Amino acid sequence: MKLIILFALISYAFGDTGLVGDSTWDEIVDQAIDAARSDIIDNHYDIIHLPDIDETLHQKVLGINLTIPLKIEGAELWNISSVSRREPVTILQDDVSGNITILTSFGLDKFILNCSHLHFHVFALNVSGTMHAKCSSNELQFSISLITDKQDNCKAHINWARITKFQEFFLQLHPLNEANFFAQQILSFILNLFPKKAIDLINSDLTNKLNTFINNVDVCSYLPV
Repeated sequence: MKLIILFALISYAFGDTGLVGDSTWDEIVDQAIDAARSDIIDNHYDIIHLPDIDETLHQKVLGINLTIPLKIEGAELWNISSVSRREPVTILQDDVSGNITILTSFGLDKFILNCSHLHFHVFALNVSGTMHAKCSSNELQFSISLITDKQDNCKAHINWARITKFQEFFLQLHPLNEANFFAQQILSFILNLFPKKAIDLINSDLTNKLNTFINNVDVCSYLPV
């Protein structure tokens, strides 16, 4: 159960309330991450297979409006076991219903993205090949409510989830021909200087994807509430 919930929060990636910042909850979440880390490695879930992307990006760079058709296939996010908590855990308690909401954020200390096929067109360049990327600044922030009905059945609902940091990229494209080398510099420049485009692309349906997944997961049994 620990593995499934942590995996869900990373892959896709709160009535009258009292706001509580409690270091005890920091410890609870950190201990859960530590326990899940071993499960991730033992069960070979250290790699997440990501959905393919077929999008057209519009970006203004140095006064130039760019339209970039982008296709990514066979993308994998590596080192899920390097997950760590980025922010203090905040608890919101509903005094009437007893429901609680948890807010915090996770990130990967060793973020690696590998892609078996990357294709995009920019200026006069037609770029095609494989991609290897590292991202040293990344963060997934989320708010999740644990809701208990009159029959004491508990259900989790993610109110929102969003990538808040996604930059400091190092990219390599292969084969390293002239077009790919030039494209590698352009793509690195855009991602590092204008990370909002990548963040918006990821965040567009992130909350819905997470909620679809956790509908089949007993999140409440995971936390001592």
